[in-house]
Amino acid sequence: MYNNCFETEEERIKRTIEENRFKTISDFKWCMRCGGEVEFCWGDRCFGVFPKMNKTPEAAQQILIVEKFVPNQDETERWYDTADEALEFNI
Repeated sequence: MYNNCFETEEERIKRTIEENRFKTISDFKWCMRCGGEVEFCWGDRCFGVFPKMNKTPEAAQQILIVEKFVPNQDETERWYDTADEALEFNI
């Protein structure tokens, strides 16, 4: 995976799908530390992973995983304190 927290949108778009894939768990953890947002699809379901989110204004930052494109999106929210916990997410 190409690792650059400060790349432009144009630079990101130029990479191939294979270059955008995580090669290791460390790549995913690095992405979460840098605040990278991830989208993945499994079958006909799509999910978003959003690091550095606050469930409430006074809450500590967490990682949010949510199913996208569903009418009850807020009911699919799962909050995690660490990338390791987020990696345990079950579809």
